Amino acid sequence: MLRHKLSLLVGLLVLALAFGCSSDDDNPTGGDDDHGTVVTIGTDGGALTIGTDVTLEIPPQALSDSVDFTIGQNSSPAPAGGTRRMVSPCYTIGPSGTQFAVPAAITISYDVSGFDNVDEESLIIYTNSGSGWDALATETDLGANTASASVTHLSDFAVMLDTSSAAQGVYAKLILARIIYYTGEGDPYRMDNIAASFDSGYGPCTVLHPLQPSGVTCNDFTLNWVDEMGSFTYSEHLSFLELDSSYDFEVTAGGVVPSLTQAITFPSVEPYLTSPTYGSVVSKSGFETTWSGSGSGTVEIIMVDLAGDSAVWVSTVNDGSDSFTSDQLASLTPGGYILVLNHYNRESIVAEGYDPRSIIAARVMHTIMITLTQ
Repeated sequence: MLRHKLSLLVGLLVLALAFGCSSDDDNPTGGDDDHGTVVTIGTDGGALTIGTDVTLEIPPQALSDSVDFTIGQNSSPAPAGGTRRMVSPCYTIGPSGTQFAVPAAITISYDVSGFDNVDEESLIIYTNSGSGWDALATETDLGANTASASVTHLSDFAVMLDTSSAAQGVYAKLILARIIYYTGEGDPYRMDNIAASFDSGYGPCTVLHPLQPSGVTCNDFTLNWVDEMGSFTYSEHLSFLELDSSYDFEVTAGGVVPSLTQAITFPSVEPYLTSPTYGSVVSKSGFETTWSGSGSGTVEIIMVDLAGDSAVWVSTVNDGSDSFTSDQLASLTPGGYILVLNHYNRESIVAEGYDPRSIIAARVMHTIMITLTQ
């Protein structure tokens, strides 16, 4: 029963610690265009629309002859670049390069529901005719959630938000973890977990709400979404991770989450606590921890009470020299605790659309139970 409670609690701890556009060389503005609507407009002017999503109004005398216009969504536009993010679909209006003698007016509906604290008046319509995105003088209708601009030629158009003052994209945390429960007798009990969490709340500004990609895989393992954990997880077998092996995460885009492929190497050692031992009764004063094993990475030593109400932790290089001191334990009351030795390799995810502090971490967690006295 104690083993089950310990494994469950530490498993929850692991999971609680807890994405891009492509271009197409055949189309200078991006990928394949879906010219869903064709409208013929002459010198008297007219309009072409896609429902209430986008409207192009061409005034009289803007054209010298009739033109067959096309309008549709570009499924893979050129990347916005930098800190800009599209908050509307990208619309391709043709014939590309068409010039208006009198400026036409484009109005595009936008959606910023996935963002917090957005100044909608700062939204800008950008156009891309093949040499990059150019900003247009834009007016926003906050009640209708639309942005409007004057245009003198046709190409790709999209409404964008500049997120330079906020976290870029989605904060991601990908974790490989092995929980080791060792009583000091026989072989240790192991339980492996893989978790993938996506939450911008860790960023400098909460711009994006926590978002789910549509799928996550790690080597041959497909992760499933678990509401209670708020993450994608895989833990069907007790022990399936291999020491000193490389694991490739592939995150499939969903909504505004970019796609990502990232690799990490699981630690090459499984360190074991040699002091204190399982079930020890120890006091705050002079309490030290030592462990066997070596290898690259960092060690965190964590003490969590069995109710999960309080914890302390310290980090050190993996040299076996760290210890809790009475000062570090001062906030803890006597009682039962889980002592966790957390050996991990941590790397930052460097990818467009990700907060630069997004990380992947390979962990080996050795857990024991002790009783702490004053």
